[in-house]
Amino acid sequence: MTIKAAHLPEERRLLAAIVDSSDDAIIAKDLDGKILTWNKSAQRIFGYSEVEAVGKPISIIAAPGHDEMPRILERIRRGERINHFETVRRKKNGELVNVSLTVSPVYDAQGRIVAASKIARDITEQVRAAALRRATEERQRLAEHSNLLAEAAPNAMIMVDNEGRITLVNSQTEKLFGYRREELLGQPVEILIPLRYRRGHHALRDLFLKAPSTRAMGAGRDLSGVRKDGSEVPIEIGLNPVTTDQGDFVLAAIVDITERKKVEEAQRRLTDQAHLLTEAAPNAMIMVDDEGRITLVNSQTEKLFGYRREELRGQPVEILVPERYRRGHLNLRGSYFATPSARPMGAGRDLFGLRKNGGEVPIEIGLNPVNTDRGNFVLAAIVDITERKASEAHRETLIAELDHRVKNTLATVQAIAQQSGLSATSFEEFRRTFDARLVALSLTHNLLRAGVWQTASLREIVAAELAPCSDGDGAASQFTIAGDNVNLNPKQALAFGLGLHELVTNALKYGALSSPRGRVDISWRVHRADESARLEFQWIESNGPTVAPPLKRGFGTKFIEGGIEADLQAEVRLQFDPRGVRCTIRAPLKQEAKRL
Repeated sequence: MTIKAAHLPEERRLLAAIVDSSDDAIIAKDLDGKILTWNKSAQRIFGYSEVEAVGKPISIIAAPGHDEMPRILERIRRGERINHFETVRRKKNGELVNVSLTVSPVYDAQGRIVAASKIARDITEQVRAAALRRATEERQRLAEHSNLLAEAAPNAMIMVDNEGRITLVNSQTEKLFGYRREELLGQPVEILIPLRYRRGHHALRDLFLKAPSTRAMGAGRDLSGVRKDGSEVPIEIGLNPVTTDQGDFVLAAIVDITERKKVEEAQRRLTDQAHLLTEAAPNAMIMVDDEGRITLVNSQTEKLFGYRREELRGQPVEILVPERYRRGHLNLRGSYFATPSARPMGAGRDLFGLRKNGGEVPIEIGLNPVNTDRGNFVLAAIVDITERKASEAHRETLIAELDHRVKNTLATVQAIAQQSGLSATSFEEFRRTFDARLVALSLTHNLLRAGVWQTASLREIVAAELAPCSDGDGAASQFTIAGDNVNLNPKQALAFGLGLHELVTNALKYGALSSPRGRVDISWRVHRADESARLEFQWIESNGPTVAPPLKRGFGTKFIEGGIEADLQAEVRLQFDPRGVRCTIRAPLKQEAKRL
C-alpha cells in the first residue's frame, strides 16, 4: 500500500493502532535499509524490541544464504511492489523463521519514494506442514513403489525394522513359507528361523545393525528357513540396509535353493562315485580343467610320480611333463580342448612322465573329455609301461642275438664241414669226423641253452667233452680236473667246447688216451689285476706214446691255434712234447664271463 504523508493526527493514531494490533510484522525502512518503525508482531516474530531494532540495518534479521535484501531495495527504488515473497530470516536467538514478505514503496507529498513498508508473515508452521505433507506423500509413493518392486521380485522379500519385527513381505514370501502376510507383519523375524538357530540369531542381527552393509548372510554356512508347517527349506539370503526418516531397516532377499541343493547332492554323489572309481583304477588317473590345472588324482598317481595328491591339486599338468616337451604340450592341450574326443594321447610317439625326484618313466595315456556344469575337463588314464618297454627291448635283444648266433653257428658248421672234408681220405671218414664235431658243438649249445644263452660253466663244458672217455661207472679215470668255478659267455663257451673236442679227439687217436696208462691233467685258474681278469687254461698229456710234431696241420691244430686265438683274443701255445701234447690258453675274461 502507499502511505501519504499529509494525514490528520487522529488518523495517524488510528493507523499506528492498526499496525500494532496486526499479527504480521510491519516494518518501515529507508531506502538504505535502516529500520524506521518496528511493530509488536515484529518483536514477537524476530525477538528484537523496538528500541533494539529501530535505527539498525534491516540486515540484522538476514539469514545465511538469503541475500535478496539489496535486490528488494533496488526494486523498491524503481517503484516496484513485491508480493508474497517466501524466504527465511534469522531471529535474535539465531533461530531461522520462514516468512512471506510483501514490500511496498512509501511516497511523500510530492510523490517521491522515501521509504519501504514491509509486511512479514510467519509461515514456519505452514512450511513445516507442507514439508511434512510432501514427506508423507513421498514415503507413501516410495512405499507403494517398494511394494510394487517387492511384489515383482522373483524371490521372497522381507523388510525388518531395527527391533527385528517384520514390516513388509511379498507374495513370494507367502508361497515360500506358507504364511499369509497378515500373519507375518509385526512378528519377530525369528518366526521364520529354525528353533535351533533362534537364540544365536538375535546377536547376529544386532551385529549387522551396528555395521550394516550390503552382503550375503551366513557366508560359508548352510542356511535354512522354517515354514508354517514346521518343515525346513534350504535358502540363501542377501541383506540390504535401508535408512529412512522412520528408522533403520533391513531388506532381505531370500532364495529357495532346494533344487540347487538337489543338483549339488547329485553332483556330490557322482563326484564321490568318480573318486571311488578312480581310486579303484589299477592305473594313475588325473583330471585336468580347461586351464590345464590338476583337479583330481588317485593313489596310483601318487605311487607313479612320487607326489602327494595335495602337492598336485591346482598345479599345471605340465609339472608331470619333462622340461623338453612342456612348451609343445601347451599347444597340444589347447588343440585337444578345441576338439575333445576319447582317444590315446601321442599316438605313434614315445611318451614320458616326470617324477618328483626328476626321474622319467615311459607311459601310455588315454584321454577322455568330461563336461559338467562347472566347465570342461579331461580325464587322463596313465599306464606305466616300464616293464613292457624292458620286455620289448629284451625281445629285440634276443632277436638280434639269435640272428647273430645262428649266423655264427652256420659259419662254424660251414668251417667244420670244409676242414673235415679237406682232411678226410674217404666220405665215411668225413661223416664220422663231421658228426663228432657237430656233437661237440651241440653239447656246448645245450649248456648255453641251460644258461638261457647267457653263460655256460667251464667245468661243465670240460665234463661234457670228456664224457665219451669215461669208464663204465661214469668216472673219467684217465683225467684229473682242477680249476675255479668260471662262467663263460656264449662266444667263449663255443670256442672252448670245440677246442676241447679237438684235443680229446687227437688224444684218443694219437696221444695219451690211446693207451690205457695214459693220463691227461686239465687245470685252469683266474688271475685278477684291478678290475681285469685273465683265464689260464692248461691241457697236459703224459704216459702215452712218444709224440712227434705232425707233418701236416689238420683242422684241430688250425682251430686251436687260430680259431681260439681269434675268437677269445687269447694267447694260445700248442706244444708237441715227446712226453705228451701240452696246450696252454691265456684269455681275457670279459664282464659276462665271471668267476663264481
